[in-house]
Amino acid sequence: MLVLASLTWLGMSATAGARGERPSIMRQAQGAHVVVAEVQYDPAPGGSESRYEWVELFNPGDAPVGIAGWRIADNQGSDALPDAVLPPGGFLVVAAGDGFAELFPDFAGAVVHLGGSIGNGLGNSGDQVRLLGPDGAAIDAMSYGDDNGVLDPSAPDVGPGHSLERVPAGTDTDSAADWQEAVAPSPGFAGGAPRPTATAAPPGPPTVAPGVTVRLNEYLAAPSAVDWDGDGTATRDDEWVELFNAGDAMVDIGGWQLDDSAGGGSAPFVVPGGTVIGPRGHLALYKRQTGLALNNDADTVRLLRPDGTEADAHAYAGTRPDVSHARLSDGDGAWADTLAPSPGAANRGPDAPSTPPGAPSPTPLTGGTPGPATPPVPARPAFLPLLISEVLFDPAASGDDAAGEWVELFNRSDAAVDLAGWSIGDRVRWDILPAAAVPPWGFVIVAAGAAMGDELRAAGATVVVVADGAIGNGLANRGDVVRLRGPTGEAIDAVSYGDNLDAFDPAVPRGPPGTSVERLPPDTDTDTASDWWLQPAPSPGRAGLRHDAPPRVVLNEVLPAPSRVDWDGDGAPGFADEWVELYNAADHPVDLEGWRLEDRAADGWSHRFPPGTRVSAGGFHVVFRAASGLALDNGADTVRLIRSDGVEADRFTWTAPVGYDRSWSRAGDGADAWTGDYAVTPGAPNRPRAAASGRAHPPTSDEAEGAARPIDLTDVRRLAPGSRVAVAGRVTLPPGVIDARTAYIGTEAAGVRLFLAPKGASLPPWAEGDRVSAVGRLKDYHGEREVVLAGPGDVRLDGPGPAVEPLEVPTGTLDEALEGRLVALGGRVVSARATRWSLDDGSGPAVVALPRGGGRPWPAAAPGAWWSAIGVVGQYAARAPWEGGHRLTPRQPADVRPRAAAAGG
Repeated sequence: MLVLASLTWLGMSATAGARGERPSIMRQAQGAHVVVAEVQYDPAPGGSESRYEWVELFNPGDAPVGIAGWRIADNQGSDALPDAVLPPGGFLVVAAGDGFAELFPDFAGAVVHLGGSIGNGLGNSGDQVRLLGPDGAAIDAMSYGDDNGVLDPSAPDVGPGHSLERVPAGTDTDSAADWQEAVAPSPGFAGGAPRPTATAAPPGPPTVAPGVTVRLNEYLAAPSAVDWDGDGTATRDDEWVELFNAGDAMVDIGGWQLDDSAGGGSAPFVVPGGTVIGPRGHLALYKRQTGLALNNDADTVRLLRPDGTEADAHAYAGTRPDVSHARLSDGDGAWADTLAPSPGAANRGPDAPSTPPGAPSPTPLTGGTPGPATPPVPARPAFLPLLISEVLFDPAASGDDAAGEWVELFNRSDAAVDLAGWSIGDRVRWDILPAAAVPPWGFVIVAAGAAMGDELRAAGATVVVVADGAIGNGLANRGDVVRLRGPTGEAIDAVSYGDNLDAFDPAVPRGPPGTSVERLPPDTDTDTASDWWLQPAPSPGRAGLRHDAPPRVVLNEVLPAPSRVDWDGDGAPGFADEWVELYNAADHPVDLEGWRLEDRAADGWSHRFPPGTRVSAGGFHVVFRAASGLALDNGADTVRLIRSDGVEADRFTWTAPVGYDRSWSRAGDGADAWTGDYAVTPGAPNRPRAAASGRAHPPTSDEAEGAARPIDLTDVRRLAPGSRVAVAGRVTLPPGVIDARTAYIGTEAAGVRLFLAPKGASLPPWAEGDRVSAVGRLKDYHGEREVVLAGPGDVRLDGPGPAVEPLEVPTGTLDEALEGRLVALGGRVVSARATRWSLDDGSGPAVVALPRGGGRPWPAAAPGAWWSAIGVVGQYAARAPWEGGHRLTPRQPADVRPRAAAAGG
């Protein structure tokens, strides 16, 4: 039930039901428009957050707007808004509950209260906010974080206690560009206006360690002709304040505040968490970052500790254009306005050059007749040698793109560079980099996720990982900008790709998934797209090779006349088992999207490879007729391979039959000569037939069907799909848990899925530990290797046996190496839907898929609790190249149970 607790309106107060005490409600004027202007979805107090959440509405028009009958909604629910009127240029705060008054006890603007939540409660990781008219039509809407249902890309996810604010309040381009992170939320006010002060939520502000001495060191209140912040324009936003760390240790100043005159002037700027200043280091903060507006005539600059106590202050009585106030020596001493301005660098005497020797000299931007003296230019460090050298923004693996992204940095100098205080970002957000040394002429990888960081370290790269699991707001696949900022906040390097032109125009073209863009050579820097190359073989931690020649992918083997062999493993031998094999002779993976197979020059069948079709370096790709529709003639035909640019990459023509269940193949992978006397090896290297058979006539029945090859379960992923094998093991997941045709067998060292091909058939009701032998063909189904049984007679029960003991593993290790095995893991519940959980012990999340069949009463788990699970590791990748998608499937409800939290968890 909606409760209107109170409405403060132009100095008048009204309560629910007291209609006579407030102005009459006016309907929305024709053409009037109201926008969502600010959202605080993660207020950060302890306990339930929903009642603290709020949304600000703004009327940018010149007529009052009534909101009778309107509703406000998230992506799951909606609430009716009480009658109210927004005056021209006015704001209305929609508060979820009474928590708003706790956060803003002195708020005197217009506010309405709902019944305790906005919609279903605004999600911290992502959600939508929608304003709906009386007829349900959308008046305005936005989305943020991982929800791109309204804006794509969505507005950025912001930190606890921050808000998302439309800046300026009335701008409305229906894009994420309208929205900015507000460190100090401003309900009832436009961004940058005087703001109410939010009450600090428990726990209290962080304390400052003894011995920490951070001081005001220099500031410039009257910018004029110089583009001090380096954004290309000299404006009032070029004001800046410089801080100095007088200590010998690095200091995190997150939570400290910059302010001007006490009790008035600009709203205080709260320094974001993770902002560090190195020992004896400087940090310049510009007005475009802080919103701090210093008066030209007289004002006070104040530095406040997180608890609000004053750490330092300086008052001035006047300013001169592009002249700073600075301490005569860093961190102490008297103040003067006679030194050369040096934001982010040591204070120097009045005759010192504004730019250190060897540094580039920005050209002052003047708007009129130049004066007799050249204005000073912003001081920059003499040489900041790091460059962005490679970016992987669209990993090939399916799943969470952001977690698999990385950026490579290159040090083009003879000295190591410490990353402490450096930042990396995209067009929306910045991430503070952890301290790490980049060796001379060496590389470091900035990884978005811990799992990707571990993978890159295992390959020998030096890696740092950003704290929030994404680089900036997550690098957009269609186009974005990657930016590198130095320890004093200055822009060092940037690269635009795809449809983004922020860094340069034209941008670097984007390639298919799994392709990076790389600067080659890594020290070239012309600030144009010509520095960059598409890299089909990403090379994190080293300089890659240019791949400007067409990739060498060729036809390698063709089987035009299937008969008795079920080559594609679907349980039904027939004409659809024709196939064509490709071989990648290049030293890098090749994406085949847009390539075509044709079986004649103009009038035959054609198959276009779909997005995500990728063949690894030195690898094979087999296309069956069931998937391609390609119908090959037995006696004579031509197969052509056409690149995506329309150029023919390869062709093969035969003029006589090779025989049933026989193939034409190259005499060695990628070789020039073709033969009909090689073994049939789809998806595996070409090789001569055994000497005993050595004849060109069609094979006998035994040769065509192939005797089953007994193998150990540890070898099932080493053989090519289509291989006929005999396997044995103990039942780890019985039939009926997933369905009647599926079971898993294994040992303490390996495991595999068995699948009975005929529809309507069922595997016997085995029990866990039963010893089973099976004969079938290897097949990859959505990435998972399985043994496909042609019929119930291809499997037998060898007797009871001991149950397989599960292998204990970390949650972040479910991958190809564990596929088919029985494992045990445990972690904190990240999410828990009816049939799909996510557990994380700190090594990365693991998906737990609860089988739907059999009416099992699976338990319910609450996010944040610790649970353990036992089950088999399977895989279901949504699309080619069939990577990722690993999950654990329990066998019975007893396999999942609560557990104690890990130490430190």
